[in-house]
Amino acid sequence: MTLVYQDSADWLLFDQFSEAGFMHPEHYHDRAELFYPKTGVTLVFSKGVPLIVPPHRALWIPAHTYHSLPSCRGPCSVTLLRLRRQRSCRP
Repeated sequence: MTLVYQDSADWLLFDQFSEAGFMHPEHYHDRAELFYPKTGVTLVFSKGVPLIVPPHRALWIPAHTYHSLPSCRGPCSVTLLRLRRQRSCRP
């Protein structure tokens, strides 16, 4: 995974390339994540529900949500945007 850009730790942007058959075990992040595959079809499991994410579609994964990527059909190029939890606007 390559860190593309970081701005004041409010957000992180990654580009990731994976070969066909890539697998990532169940995990979670402290930040919310926007998962955006540019090529390849990915299968994501979250809360036991399989989600097929085709290219040029996005999947929102809230912070602290367990998820796994058990397979990637074909080589996959994915952009990941991780956002820090926003502070309350209340005084």
